[in-house]
Amino acid sequence: MPSYLRLLTEQPSNIATPPTGHTALYASSGTNSENKYELYIKNAEGFVHPVGGFASGGTFSANTTFNSGATVYSGGYTSSGAPFVALTLDGTISGFTDCVLIQDCLTISGTTSGSTKIGVGLEHTISGTYSSAFGNQNTVSGYFSSSFGSGNTASQSATTTFGTGNTASSPAAFVMGGSNVGSGELSFVGGTASTSSGLGAFSFGHGNKSSAQNAVSFGSATTASGTSYFTLGNSNVHSNLFVIGNGTNGSSSNLFTARQSGITVQSSGTTDTSTTGSSAAALTVFSGTGSHPLGFLLPEVESPYSSWPNLSANTFMDNHGMMIWDGGNIRVWTGGTLWATVTLT
Repeated sequence: MPSYLRLLTEQPSNIATPPTGHTALYASSGTNSENKYELYIKNAEGFVHPVGGFASGGTFSANTTFNSGATVYSGGYTSSGAPFVALTLDGTISGFTDCVLIQDCLTISGTTSGSTKIGVGLEHTISGTYSSAFGNQNTVSGYFSSSFGSGNTASQSATTTFGTGNTASSPAAFVMGGSNVGSGELSFVGGTASTSSGLGAFSFGHGNKSSAQNAVSFGSATTASGTSYFTLGNSNVHSNLFVIGNGTNGSSSNLFTARQSGITVQSSGTTDTSTTGSSAAALTVFSGTGSHPLGFLLPEVESPYSSWPNLSANTFMDNHGMMIWDGGNIRVWTGGTLWATVTLT
């Protein structure tokens, strides 16, 4: 007849704490959330653990199957000095027929040395502490940096790349799209083949460049090279405060330019007056009812003509040159109560 060890089921409260260097083994009666008939141990500190490879610190030397699942507890058998990591996987997880469900959250934390890295996909190079890569062949070397997609590079702290072939090479740069470069600190790039190299610069579109602090470029092949300049449209190569472009195939054509010294509206550059107006007109304002030029609507001031009210508190703005319509004449203010009259034909 085979021999065996017979254990009576017992409650953990009835198991005396063993002396130092000893372990109490018992079969549970199913109280205190324990599984009935399963083995538990109580150590010299009074802590109770289920018996098994995880709880006892043993090593599984072969493939092990858990028919009803496996629970991994962090810590060890003492109240202090327990290991931080509950589960370490050295190798790959395979054989899933559907998906891996983590509910309701997954927390991945590292030690104080900051060595935690997350890589999902193939052929990533991840050397930045607390960094992550998702996709294929991304390189992440910046602290707290992430890359999503394929062939991206995040090489400075807190940088993020989305898409393919993008580079974020300054702290806190954010790059998305394809073949873009964010080399300015706190810069943003979106689209394709665009560059933001200024501090806080923003580029969005195709082939745009924002090379100064807080410069913004939208459209295609536009350049914002001055501090806080804004360019919009196509093929702007001259940067000013605000530019709307109208170029084609790389040729520069700033349709509307706002400078510190004034506003310039470029001529249409065509003699086809039936469609776009005269080539001699730099600015044409059409009425809302058709294509007839409306011109400028001047404010109407009745006699006597007082000095023009200040437009602002700016002492450098003397308001000379302001024009009014007096009902029969166009008058240009020259200072005080003096007005020059524009001859009408």
